[in-house]
Amino acid sequence: MASNNKNVIIIVLPSIVAILLYYTIRIHQLQYEQQTSIKMIIDSLDRRPNVDDNVDQTHRPLAWIYGENMQVGYLHHVIDLFQKVGFRVWTRREPPPIDRYGDWHVLWAHEYPFTASYNLPELKPFQKVNHFPGSGFITNKVNLATSDLKHIPKAFTLPREKDVFVNYTRENPDKLWVQKDNSHRGIRVLSIDKLDLDKKGTFVQEFIQNPLLIDGKKFDIGLYVTITSLNPLRVYIYDNEALLRFCARPYTSSAGSFNASDIDSYVVGDQYTPIWQIPSLASYYTDLNMNMKASLNAYIRLELDRDPQPIWTAIEESIKTIFYVKEEEMLRLANVYQNMRNFFELVRFDFTIDNDLNVYLMEANMSPNLASAKYPPNRFIYEQVIYSCMSLVGITRIPATYGTWSNKPAQLWNMYVHDKDLAILPDICSDNQCDPQNSTSCHHEHCDVCYHCLSDDIRIILKDAYMEQMSRYHNRRLIPSTSKESPIAMLGPNTYIQDKWFIGKCLSHDQWCN
Repeated sequence: MASNNKNVIIIVLPSIVAILLYYTIRIHQLQYEQQTSIKMIIDSLDRRPNVDDNVDQTHRPLAWIYGENMQVGYLHHVIDLFQKVGFRVWTRREPPPIDRYGDWHVLWAHEYPFTASYNLPELKPFQKVNHFPGSGFITNKVNLATSDLKHIPKAFTLPREKDVFVNYTRENPDKLWVQKDNSHRGIRVLSIDKLDLDKKGTFVQEFIQNPLLIDGKKFDIGLYVTITSLNPLRVYIYDNEALLRFCARPYTSSAGSFNASDIDSYVVGDQYTPIWQIPSLASYYTDLNMNMKASLNAYIRLELDRDPQPIWTAIEESIKTIFYVKEEEMLRLANVYQNMRNFFELVRFDFTIDNDLNVYLMEANMSPNLASAKYPPNRFIYEQVIYSCMSLVGITRIPATYGTWSNKPAQLWNMYVHDKDLAILPDICSDNQCDPQNSTSCHHEHCDVCYHCLSDDIRIILKDAYMEQMSRYHNRRLIPSTSKESPIAMLGPNTYIQDKWFIGKCLSHDQWCN
């Protein structure tokens, strides 16, 4: 009998152990799932787009972030980064009520905010807005395309230049054309007889017929540019990366011919082909873990046996020329505001290149797409572009100073920039002709940039420029340039002094040269 009981125990015991083990594991799984659920709830609360009405967070600066249909998530990375650097976030069209939340510090508006419908309140000295009044002179597609500048395909405004265009096509019958408007929708290569030359608000632009193809697909190159000042002009380019987007379909058919009716073969649409699906570039981008810009450079050097640097040089020259030409028009609108130091602007310039590596500017995008929902690997570039912009314009410093440095006691901003950081050209400024005791010395062209000759306004401008240089992260300064003189005819007094100051800083240290 005892033997039988022993046999039963031997048979049943493993089952009991297995059941106990199962329930032990299941209990741990349930605990883990519960903890994970709690963490997800907490994380979601931390990421809530609006300020918490029940918690006193007035010690944190406030970012007002707004765009239409934000629920689709196209400003997710913007919101996320503002929260990560210490901001509360408000995401409604109307300004946050000051009696409950205090003043907002940064407005990041997806739409152009200088309209009656937006009702932008009077700005205080410490508030920042992510657009410049008048930036449409650069980002307006009709205005830009018809500016007749180098690197922009020839274009004609309709219907005003209809007759001029018709005469031009007679002299150049082999050229192809596309008709566009500011919405940039419905672009299609059409024959001359199918163009609507009487349609208002449109323009026709030459179609580049010999684009550089990689694995049979046409592509564009997006470069991110930040404007930090208009008077004097300061412009920076995000130099670490470029956004490459390929058409959804091959440029030519299986028979090797171009089909104008296949729009997806020559227009980069929302459903474009990402770089990691282009075999000739995936070996660099995926296998070697290079970024898009480096992958394109490697392909051009190794596969085409060409030098890619002229492409980037031409792109930068094109961008600089546009700002020099459009600055006066932008200033005319921006001057209605007392303090232009309130504004900055992030723009994406889209270029294409042909088989000879010539560069063509296609458009400049106000409030460029910074969402990675469709293409998650692009999160890397968007987050770094946003953070680099925020660092450059001083947003990342706001949580530490709770306002911009110029409105605070010197003790709070001396750690960033001191008056002594502005002094340059010791050999010249110590010369007798620049003697600080001589009231007329500052009229001399060699002395006007010496520290004792700088006005209070110029010192603020140069301190802004100094802090941008120290905080630029992946941005590189395009304007002003120390490598080539700016167009003298376009230099105002502030720009003249600023450019000379940058040259003086360059002479003292290479990091200021460009």
